[in-house]
Amino acid sequence: MPRTLSTNLTTILSGAEREIDYTLDLDFPDSTTLKFATSPLNIAAGIYPNDLENVSEILQTLESATDSVSVSIQNKDRAAGLNLAANWQKWQQAEAVIGRYYRQLANGEPTGVNEWIEMFRGTVQRPEADDLRVSFDIVADTIAPGGIVCSRTLAQQCEFVFKDAKTCAYAGGETECNHHLTAKLGCDGKGNAHHFGGMQHRYPPDQDIPGTGGNTGGGIRPSCPRLDQYCLIDGGGGKPRTAMVGFLRATDLLFDPIAKEFNRIKSLELFENVEIFEFIAANGAVCYSSRSHKAIRNDSDRDGLAVSKFKPGDAVLTTAGHETAASKMLLGSRAGRGDVLKIELETGHIYCAGDTAEKMIVAHNAKSPFDLD
Repeated sequence: MPRTLSTNLTTILSGAEREIDYTLDLDFPDSTTLKFATSPLNIAAGIYPNDLENVSEILQTLESATDSVSVSIQNKDRAAGLNLAANWQKWQQAEAVIGRYYRQLANGEPTGVNEWIEMFRGTVQRPEADDLRVSFDIVADTIAPGGIVCSRTLAQQCEFVFKDAKTCAYAGGETECNHHLTAKLGCDGKGNAHHFGGMQHRYPPDQDIPGTGGNTGGGIRPSCPRLDQYCLIDGGGGKPRTAMVGFLRATDLLFDPIAKEFNRIKSLELFENVEIFEFIAANGAVCYSSRSHKAIRNDSDRDGLAVSKFKPGDAVLTTAGHETAASKMLLGSRAGRGDVLKIELETGHIYCAGDTAEKMIVAHNAKSPFDLD
């Protein structure tokens, strides 16, 4: 649809000389804002350093609205890259606003007539940093992917951390909970059943529901890397590139370092506040994941073993760059709690994940439903 021009903008565009600069505002969920422009600007909207290197064409017609814009910010001083590395979760939820700042000129000098207009607004997608720049796409919020819906398990026992103010909310004098709904040591015994976070029925359900194989209980133990870990995906032209697990999308292709091929993702499922296990290989490869995350032991292994079952000295397959490298398990230990992403592949079922982009642990994409740990 056509834009309405203000009096100032009409005056500027009708003149013989003008200057146009692009501006970028990144608004983060904690209310902080980063500002960039193609020239140094000090205007009513704020102070903009000239760190905005590129803005792709913004095309709009009567039949088709703009759906995405590509942007690059200079990273030669490492400022933008370090901000992305330290606050990558905030970048996932950032809103970006692209604007144009028009100035009227007369004989090469500003006349004082200027105007800023918003050109495009959307969410930040797939930010990537190198030594020169931080690049990302801005996607219209009507087509941007939303949050991962499956953030809860079907376990009968409550999955909430006892006395967590945001979930369990119990504030009494009891010091332990067995996470059952009707037990004396569970929610009923503490008068906290309205905050129960499991799938246990208060009354025994019908055991002969048509079309089901029964419910054995026990819950789900996710097999997945922590969101801040790295993996290898298709970077185009048949070459893998590094991506952060928290930024994976269902359309990405994960790299199998053993078969040297890319495999489609079947599903991605977020699990919050999971016990994290630190797995360290002798060659320096490190991965933070859930305890049941399966590491591959050698080139012929296609099933893997839960990282919590490895012992120091056990063989483990790692990557150095894009090639596999045999190593041994050096150390494994608990590393607090965190959010993990369960990755399920359509084929192949082998990928790699690690704490650095240089070295990773080769892994199986999901644990067997018959594996109890």
